[in-house]
Amino acid sequence: MDVPTIDFAPFLRGGREDREAIAKTVDSALSSVGLIYVKNHGIPDNEVNEAFSWLQRFFALPNAKKRTVQRYREMGREIIRSHPSRREALNLANPSLDMSADQWPTEEILPGFRDFMESFWQNCARLLHQLIDCVSLALELPEEHSLSKCHSRSCFSMGCSYYPETLITHETGPRMGAHSDSCTLTLLFQDPTGGLELGDRASVQGKVSAANFEQRGGTYKPIDFREGMVLVNVGYVMGRYSNGRNKSTIHRVGSPDVAAVPGRTETPDRYSIAFFGDPDPGTIADALPGTYNPENPKRWGPLNIDEYLGGIKEKTST
Repeated sequence: MDVPTIDFAPFLRGGREDREAIAKTVDSALSSVGLIYVKNHGIPDNEVNEAFSWLQRFFALPNAKKRTVQRYREMGREIIRSHPSRREALNLANPSLDMSADQWPTEEILPGFRDFMESFWQNCARLLHQLIDCVSLALELPEEHSLSKCHSRSCFSMGCSYYPETLITHETGPRMGAHSDSCTLTLLFQDPTGGLELGDRASVQGKVSAANFEQRGGTYKPIDFREGMVLVNVGYVMGRYSNGRNKSTIHRVGSPDVAAVPGRTETPDRYSIAFFGDPDPGTIADALPGTYNPENPKRWGPLNIDEYLGGIKEKTST
């Protein structure tokens, strides 16, 4: 699928006109496709590559050592609409807010992992805040309604995923089922293996959600890997803030068709890092000023973020 690529350097280093131009471009893409590739985003390629190297070392640890980490999730523990995901995961909270040592492997188990990942976490948080500021500028929000106000505590999370190689058969299902992210915005770093697929809303008539997309015959388009870029997609909460103007994406991690990989009997390992931008606890998300009017009224009422995210957590884990 042709995902727009946006050079973010003018927003980071340019003047007011540069920032406004990039904001309009970002808004146009997020309100039509729901995701963008961002280049020149400020996180060096060698740092992203090192992050993947650390993930490979962590997930290669013996299971007994991985289980000592509180936020490690074994294969099959994540359930999406009654289907277990074929991945292991490590979910890291803001290290400045969650000081518990057991969200990390100890120095004895994996020396250097925590120091690097804490630094990488903060760099991802900085980029996410910059993108939130960009969206706020596009929506022409007054300072008192800026999205940064309800994300000031950086209650974000980093989801590190490992999809082990899988035997390919005609019955092989997706590695991770269809879903939409629950947050405001997501940053996604992928390895070259690929596998991410975007639900094509044009393949289904009328309103659709991740829950009924496939039942209604929805089809997917593969998202290509682009070196040095981060994929940014709209989450459900951003859809609520923008009164449906920015569309949350339906996506999954697919498995290749047998015919597409001649000579192979297994899919390759896949690693990814998703950085989720959730609003602060206690936030009530509602349509922002300028996103509604008498001709285009509010599509939803206020959303209690604590209740919403709590419900999502209950539905996706055993």
